[in-house]
Amino acid sequence: MPSSKIVEDIYFDLETTARGPDSSPEAHYKENYLVMCGYTAWGHYNYSNTIDDLVREVERMLHDGSRPRLIAHNLKFDLKWLLRLAPEVPWHMCEFYCTMTAEYRISGHRTKFISLEKAATNYSISLKKTLDLGALIKQGVDVADIDKKDLSKYLEQDVKLLRAVYISQEQAGYDFDYILPLARMELNGLPLHEEKTRGELKSLAGIHAAAIRVVESNIRSSLVWSDGTAVNSGDFKPLAPRTISYYLTGYPEHGLGGKNDKKHVVFKQGHGPHLDQTKIKSVWSAEPNPNLGYPINVGVLDDLVKQSPVVAAYKEAKDANKIINTYLIPFLTEAKHTGGTIHPKLNTCSTNTGRLSSSNPNGQNIPPTVRNLIKSTEGYIYEIDFAQLEMIGAATLSRDSKMISDILDGRDIHFESGKEVFQWKTPADMTKEERRTVKGVNFGLLYGGGAAGISENTGANKATVKKLIASFYERYPGVKDWQDEVYQEITRCPWVEGHKDGESYRAAIWTAPAEHGRRRYYFEESASPLWKQRQDGRTFSFKPTETKNYPIQGFAGGDIVMCALSVLDAVLAFTDAKLRMTVHDSIVVDWSKDKERDLEHIMNKVCELVRTELSIPVPLVYDIEAEVYWL
Repeated sequence: MPSSKIVEDIYFDLETTARGPDSSPEAHYKENYLVMCGYTAWGHYNYSNTIDDLVREVERMLHDGSRPRLIAHNLKFDLKWLLRLAPEVPWHMCEFYCTMTAEYRISGHRTKFISLEKAATNYSISLKKTLDLGALIKQGVDVADIDKKDLSKYLEQDVKLLRAVYISQEQAGYDFDYILPLARMELNGLPLHEEKTRGELKSLAGIHAAAIRVVESNIRSSLVWSDGTAVNSGDFKPLAPRTISYYLTGYPEHGLGGKNDKKHVVFKQGHGPHLDQTKIKSVWSAEPNPNLGYPINVGVLDDLVKQSPVVAAYKEAKDANKIINTYLIPFLTEAKHTGGTIHPKLNTCSTNTGRLSSSNPNGQNIPPTVRNLIKSTEGYIYEIDFAQLEMIGAATLSRDSKMISDILDGRDIHFESGKEVFQWKTPADMTKEERRTVKGVNFGLLYGGGAAGISENTGANKATVKKLIASFYERYPGVKDWQDEVYQEITRCPWVEGHKDGESYRAAIWTAPAEHGRRRYYFEESASPLWKQRQDGRTFSFKPTETKNYPIQGFAGGDIVMCALSVLDAVLAFTDAKLRMTVHDSIVVDWSKDKERDLEHIMNKVCELVRTELSIPVPLVYDIEAEVYWL
């Protein structure tokens, strides 16, 4: 958040060991330690094997009434080390700037995880380094074994390069204070109930084995080798998509084997595909791959699971296999190195929309059964979930007066936009299914979907979807006007990005208004549908789906939630609460029991500040759920 205090810049870089699992240098692995800290303030370079001098510099500035701005390239990584080594320092009173994340934003989210050296070349900054640290680390050299004079010189050059890049970027004016709470979340991690996890692993392993037996026995009873010999369990992969495709449809056309295989697993005489041609055509619109068969995705399985015990068992085995290998085994493995805590990464430079992503593991996509293995260490896990941020984003960015007044008056957007289509008189007239359909259409519109795609995603017939789209835009014409304006602005200022098949394709950057986070988006043309090619006389065009979706998602998850997180972190710094995770539109806090009222009071103030900061014309609404285990 902006401050009226004098800001003093500190450029810094840390070098650490990389002795964690898979040679990880992360601060949450206790086997890692700091090797050297280099920084410059007031033009003087300082290096040490501790952060003590850097901490004293920060504390001096705070004592003098100024506000330190800590500038680094991969800022979140370095902040985790500062939080680990000096947790008593009021880091929330500093400002922060990340040149890597800045370059990502300046490029419209195009340059993801850019190196400092590559960022420097973008500004024609050159500095020949005396040490190729990256190459040495790849060769297996431990940073702790590098000569201290050489490492100090390298750090000094790195800090000089960092300063030069920062000065070149400074006009961007981005606020990166939210990276501090993200660093806290990564360092705090998610506390795993290991005994419960081992029990869940044992249970799922049994379910997985039983489901595979069902799949194998049914398939073996229907199939035989092409020479007439019996099929054994090891002769095919029961969970391979082409196995279930062949069992259901008779594709791949060569049976379970490649074109050049002399023998194939085929249907026994008197047996055939489980589905008839009518059902096959209703499930798959495209032709099958001759060697792989029809694609077996989640939608297909959900459609067929009630019609076939084999499909039900196949899906059960796949689901169990995913949870076991994506979460349970990796969680238990990491817990051995961390004292029982899982540390998902929160990536600030990886999506096209500016929203965060998560990896190693994906903490934003943990299924409920696995979330329930995360247990509070403080008392309760509180999840603060913002409501309808996409609608709030649409109202803010489009300034549609009717949508703003509906939200201010407490009206249900989905009822108001769907009442003419379904002839509702009051919200009580809505069935759950009808409301789900309208909600799916409305969010589909904000995500950039068309009638065909929304119909497929919601299951509603296309005619109804078209009526609902028309009804939404009739009530909220400002949203449609804003979406069209963004698209027109993008198509007015493109440049040639490259060539494909002898024709140029273009790219453009659109910038949201400064009061809404100064967020920029990079768009690149892709192949147009035939009707669009005929209309424009060009093979390539910008996708309206992206031009509608990115600004809404970026503002909702990238601006509103991150701004709220920054303010919340500053308040919670005076308590014993721990930030654990952020999942798209929610923030997870670990705090002592019976703190829900305190958290509500804090969040009301947070929402007021965020509304003012981002010029949001409607209230921010949230729910809080609290349990010992993460729900």
